Parts: sequence; C-alpha cells; structure tokens
Amino acid sequence: STFVIKILIVFSVIVFIGEGTLVLVKTRQLSEEAFYPKEAVEFLKRKNYSGRLFSEYAWGGYLIWIYPEKKVYIDGRMSNFVWRAPEGEADYVFKEYLELKKGQRTIDEVFRKYKVETVLWPARDAEETKIFNFLGWLWGKKDGQKNFLKRLEQAGWTRVYKDHLAVINRKSSN
Repeated sequence: STFVIKILIVFSVIVFIGEGTLVLVKTRQLSEEAFYPKEAVEFLKRKNYSGRLFSEYAWGGYLIWIYPEKKVYIDGRMSNFVWRAPEGEADYVFKEYLELKKGQRTIDEVFRKYKVETVLWPARDAEETKIFNFLGWLWGKKDGQKNFLKRLEQAGWTRVYKDHLAVINRKSSN
C-alpha cells in the first residue's frame, strides 16, 4: 500500500508539472507580441488614417485599450448585445459581423453604413479558410468560404501594411 501511495504521488507530481507547463505555453501564445497586432497598431497610429476601423472580433478589446482614439466596429463586449438600434444600424452587430466574414453580406454594404475606411485583419485568414473549405468538403458542403482578405481585395481595397500577424487594407479611393 505504501508503494501504491508513492506511485500516486509521483504520478500526481508529473501531471502537475505537465499541466503547469501547458498553461505557461498557452499563456505565451496569447502574449501581446504573439497574438495581438502590436506592430500594425503602431503603423496605424503613425499614419493616423481617417474613418472607422474594422478588425477581427478577438482583437477588439485590445484595440480599445491600445488605440482608444479610433472607433472599432466590434469587440468582445458585443457578442450577445442585441438591441433596438437607430435606423441604419444593426440590431445584432455580432450576427452582421459573422455574415460579413462568411460572405453572406457585402463588404461595401456594411462598411459604407459604419464609415469604415481601414481594415486590420489577421494574416492567417487565407490559411484558415483553406482548412475550413477542406473540412466542409469532407462533410459534403458545396459552398466554400472565400477568405475575407480576398473578398476585400476584389471590392477595391488595397493592402498598405503586412507583418507576420496582421494585414492592413484601405479603400483604394482613400
């Protein structure tokens, strides 16, 4: 019985160290340098572009914190925010955002409504879209998701910045 207790203690220590290591690795992946578009925001601040900023939902809170002078289209506080919006705005912005991302709404329709002139988007978008299209093909879905950056380009937006995490596009006429 003492042997079994010693084995359980050793096993518990190994599990504890393993779990602790995993938590530290995951925390590192969500650091400002590894997850958030720090360099791209510095570029935006230097350029001081007019108009509102459209960005990835997961970056919204970061942008409010680090770039408060620029209004963002969506952030983490809005996922369940449903209200009676003023005329011309969406009652459920998160749904509108998802539809825009999936290509169920046109870029011009949404961006004109909210006066969006700059888009800050993850550079990984094209790769994720390929994976989702492959998985959709496996499950028999015929309509592939065109990635957001490609649709943005087709709508006349020009890339003005790119780094390992983020891409910035502006409407060509701006």
